[in-house]
Amino acid sequence: MPRIAFLELLDRYDAEILERQRQAELDPVPEAFHQLRVHVKRARALLELVDNVAPKFRRTRSMRVFREPFRAAGTIRDLHVQLEIATSTASLSSDISTYLGMLEAREHNAVTAWLASGPRVSPDQLAAVRREVEDALARRGWVELASRSWMHFIARLRDTLAFDVHAADLHDLRKRVKDCSNLTWILAEVAPELIIAKPLTRALDKLQKQLGDWHDLDVAVATSDELPTEEPGCSSPAGWTEFRASIAAKREQLREKVLRNWRALANVTPPGV
Repeated sequence: MPRIAFLELLDRYDAEILERQRQAELDPVPEAFHQLRVHVKRARALLELVDNVAPKFRRTRSMRVFREPFRAAGTIRDLHVQLEIATSTASLSSDISTYLGMLEAREHNAVTAWLASGPRVSPDQLAAVRREVEDALARRGWVELASRSWMHFIARLRDTLAFDVHAADLHDLRKRVKDCSNLTWILAEVAPELIIAKPLTRALDKLQKQLGDWHDLDVAVATSDELPTEEPGCSSPAGWTEFRASIAAKREQLREKVLRNWRALANVTPPGV
């Protein structure tokens, strides 16, 4: 029964991936690409868990199915978010019309290219991955599967708590928190007897969202560096400076919140972690 739970969850994620892909093809709105990436992330997190609990799982081959579709959807999603940040952050007096025009052109070109021939995840590819997962799980008894699943989660949580914020970038912390947060969703489905406290689940979800927002602002700062403001017709220097300062300030404020919530994780972790 527990092995079936792994496969049933993978089937649900696969169905969501194909459905979100279809929705993006019919109506390429930001939410369709966002949800496509959300379910690809969860499918990959499930494969990562299988790789850690089951022997001889062909992880690299299975993960390869998602790589290019995930990356292409990510490019479009980032541009959608950059447009949203620029539109909501700029004051009415700021002239960032050139920057907005650049983002709109990039977003249009990226969506057009994806609709024409962008990478997709096919049903046949997902079926092949499922067979790999099924074969790997069949080699392991359930007691050991459950034990190794819990050990994998705790190892990821310890890795997150041990993160050195003074020596590394927050992007590394973001990956660790995302792994932990996705595992709380997955373990609740495949092994509900492995109880993860609600405060810890909520804390990880909140931190993952904040780190995602921080990443978006980080990309916004980097993207705005690309605009050649010295060329004729570009945004006025005063308005551009005001806009850049505004998004940089938001990023730093959010970074402080992230670090406070990361430190608070220690108060809601299981005993002994």
